[in-house]
Amino acid sequence: MISNQLLQQEFLRRLLQCGTLTRSEFTAAGNYRAATVLKAVDELKALGLLLEPDRNGSRTGRRSPRLRINPDAGRFIGLEVTSDHLYGVVCDATGQPTATASLEPGWRFHASDLPQLLNALLRKLCREPAECYSGIALADPGLVDTRRQVSLRSVAIAGWNGLETGKLLRQLSHLEQTLVIPECGARSYLEYSERCRHFDGSLFHLRLDDGIGAGFIQNGTLFSGDSCCAMELGHLVLIPDGPLCQCGNRGCLEAIAGLAGIRRRIAELEANSVRTILRTDGFQLKDLPAAVRSGDRPAQLLASDICEQIAPVFAIIATLLNPGCIVISGALKELGELLLDTIRRSLRERCLQATLAGLRLELSSLDEFAGALGAARLLRDRLLLQKIR
Repeated sequence: MISNQLLQQEFLRRLLQCGTLTRSEFTAAGNYRAATVLKAVDELKALGLLLEPDRNGSRTGRRSPRLRINPDAGRFIGLEVTSDHLYGVVCDATGQPTATASLEPGWRFHASDLPQLLNALLRKLCREPAECYSGIALADPGLVDTRRQVSLRSVAIAGWNGLETGKLLRQLSHLEQTLVIPECGARSYLEYSERCRHFDGSLFHLRLDDGIGAGFIQNGTLFSGDSCCAMELGHLVLIPDGPLCQCGNRGCLEAIAGLAGIRRRIAELEANSVRTILRTDGFQLKDLPAAVRSGDRPAQLLASDICEQIAPVFAIIATLLNPGCIVISGALKELGELLLDTIRRSLRERCLQATLAGLRLELSSLDEFAGALGAARLLRDRLLLQKIR
């Protein structure tokens, strides 16, 4: 028989995913005793975690009232740091944003600038004193030791090595509850949480942007690996002795399909006097899909070649992890059907057909605050579940 504590945790976990839930739905799905579920729910309501607005007294009529997360059960701060922007979100206990803010330093900042920049972002984002918030989370731009909350390394930001970011968050926010996770992990968690009401499988997320990273969610849990270095697909070597990557290796996926890699390919076009609207000077990754849509033939050929080089990675992921859904985000997702068609063909050619049964391949629709919001929601889920003793 399941303990009352585990039953409460399971009910709250389901409610965090579904948004709303009735006792009868939960009872039927888990084959629990109705009286046991009623007791567990009443205790969750007493903790201030749940609302049951349609219930008055002990009887509600024929219809089982729907339970919801109490939005006032906590407020959670999520931050994201990139090489040129900082983003911040405050969400309530339902996971909905109540405030957002961003900061563009205007220069390629150094890791030593982080305290000043985070402090400025928090002043823009948070209007209430620290005691009004439950905790603070950071979506980190590089490798993270999630247990010690230490930022290990980011190739995108100078000096980003061995930073005690968890400690820094506590100092700046005056909050004890902190979380530091990789940016792609935070985004992956949000991708999953936005779909899990209608989808109960595992999810793999690949971000194709200036840098390349990934995340994998199974049973609502973000996979991090034994040394916290899982899903660093941007530094998977695809072409031995290929172009030099910022990590020091050659032929990494990021050196091929990240900002530096594509800028290098455009430089080759310029050196060979190829007529194209693409220019290395001021090039941003979003410029490639725009050039493709404009009908620029060299841009179309370049984009097609990059898609061909990216596509085999998805066959590896599908074979190893067998996810129910693969989501692509980042600037290169704007290549749209060119990218998707190339990936689909590679999957058909390289994978067992049984591996692909039911697989969903989707483009992300999340905005620039996704990393910050994903970090805030992951912290929310952990802290709310910790309230059950």
